Amino acid sequence: MLELLDQLGPRTAELDQAVKTEAERRPEAVELMKHKGVGSVTAWAFVLTLGPVERFRHSRQVVSYLGLKRPRVRRGSIPNCAVSINA
Repeated sequence: MLELLDQLGPRTAELDQAVKTEAERRPEAVELMKHKGVGSVTAWAFVLTLGPVERFRHSRQVVSYLGLKRPRVRRGSIPNCAVSINA
């Protein structure tokens, strides 16, 4: 097991460097990396996932595309509530 870890270490470093290099070539990724906590892996994954951002008119479309939009809740309703009260 330790031998396997020793073999994977250099390969992981090599792949990390490749991701960093590719991210630094894309202006979109570079812009994302300016935000605190966003590194090359996150920025590169985001760019690859979204593709050309010009296809989105509004930021809320990006949020929906990524599945991050919260469902709209009507006043007084409790969505996905499986509690039943027997009186």
